[in-house]
Amino acid sequence: MATKRVPKPVDGAAPPATLTEVVYGRLRNDILLGVLRPGDKLKLDTLRLHYDASVNTLRETLSRLVSEGLVANEGQRGFTVVPASLADLRDVTDMRRLLECHAASLSLQRADLDWESRVVAAYHKLSRIEEVIDSDPARYGPQLEAYN
Repeated sequence: MATKRVPKPVDGAAPPATLTEVVYGRLRNDILLGVLRPGDKLKLDTLRLHYDASVNTLRETLSRLVSEGLVANEGQRGFTVVPASLADLRDVTDMRRLLECHAASLSLQRADLDWESRVVAAYHKLSRIEEVIDSDPARYGPQLEAYN
């Protein structure tokens, strides 16, 4: 098991993460964002070079992704990204709709003045960033991702 630590950021904002956690986050994001597509073979040598991690770290990471249902382990044939179906998308969408509506309802029930201030501030920030991006999308477009 990899316990090698990644250097702490200079500003000290985030606690240090293990190399396995960093590789897990990157690999998981690549799957969820479609960089690694459903059905893709996940070859350890290719992953080792791309993620700059040992085979042991990758095996641990892939095993974790297997337990989450994002990767399949095909025994001697290796790992693959699990294919997604329209039924899967519907299930996820239905669940998100239920959870997000419930979360919004709870948030409104528990709202106070501080909560309302944070909502107004967030709305203002999002409104302003959209104006800035619209003025020069090529320059400021990537900043929108930081506010989503």
